[in-house]
Amino acid sequence: MHSLLLDEHGGARQAALGGGYHRFDRSWFTVGELAGRQVPCVSAETQRLFHQGYEHRPIDRHDLGLLTKLG
Repeated sequence: MHSLLLDEHGGARQAALGGGYHRFDRSWFTVGELAGRQVPCVSAETQRLFHQGYEHRPIDRHDLGLLTKLG
């Protein structure tokens, strides 16, 4: 799980493995639905961006396949 701490400006931060935080701009988010409730989530476009620059593992190929199905 990649937990995000939402901030008052609509962005978020996530703990980094080496300490500190990764910052997420609010433009990277969209709204999705989970169990009938609207929830903030990272956009499909941003998730694709995060999958660049490294060799994909099977789970990464799976995730990218699901993102492709979403459009």
